[in-house]
Amino acid sequence: MKLSSLACIFGIFLSIRTGSTQLRNITLFEQGIGDLDYFDPLLYNENSDNTTRIVGGKPIRIRQVPWQIALYDSGYFICGGSIISRHWVLTAAHCVEWGGSFAVRAGSPLLGRGGQIRRARVVIMHSEYNSYTANLDIAMLRVRERFRFTEFVKPVKLALYNRVLPKRLFVSGWGTRREGGSASNQLRGVTLDRLVRQKCREQYANDIYITKYMVCASTPEKDSCQGDSGGPLVNGRIQYGIVSFGIGCARPRYPGVYTNIRRLNQWIRIVIRRWGGQMPTFV
Repeated sequence: MKLSSLACIFGIFLSIRTGSTQLRNITLFEQGIGDLDYFDPLLYNENSDNTTRIVGGKPIRIRQVPWQIALYDSGYFICGGSIISRHWVLTAAHCVEWGGSFAVRAGSPLLGRGGQIRRARVVIMHSEYNSYTANLDIAMLRVRERFRFTEFVKPVKLALYNRVLPKRLFVSGWGTRREGGSASNQLRGVTLDRLVRQKCREQYANDIYITKYMVCASTPEKDSCQGDSGGPLVNGRIQYGIVSFGIGCARPRYPGVYTNIRRLNQWIRIVIRRWGGQMPTFV
């Protein structure tokens, strides 16, 4: 597999070999579209095999998940994420590890238009994120201009350390419906079943170690996929996980793996105390 750069906020770069697991962001190549507001995913995804979306789900309205954002680098969609306060967005570290010029679109179910555009003021990824093991796959972006909350733009609450992981979870994003597909312009969502960590470890035993900083969810023929990376795994209005990785999409042996927010409450608090802005609500 190719080498990838691990970038932290202090400008330190390490080369770490990428493993066999498939991180669920998308890889795009510049097509000469410079203005984010004129971004059109169909211009470059029509015949692309580089991106894949929510598998087995259905189209949803943004008011169902008003915290959902689309993350862009230099005007190109790369990942999902979630609004956790007026100033902060939560996403996956592997979405931002290469660095870039990041912005988010909130309040729209459409990938290419509508909603509120906010550019990133600062991007922080966990200093111990490992792109080989995908452990601690978490990052935060503080936006330059705070979000204006409406019925379509609202923060999600974050699960506390001692909150039990629900049996049913919901994930949303703009990934594709199958492996090797193309990005969706319409936001989609799917309900998944919780998978206990020991069972998940057994299923990934020959590939990667499932740590306490990960949670797994799986339902036959349903899954998150590339393009959904960084997006929220929720139950009701509480976020429990961040879309991280999997082997393929909706394969019977391999459940989706998500960053475990309950184990990272303190890291989130430390970042916001250091860089300012409104603190999220933990429940």
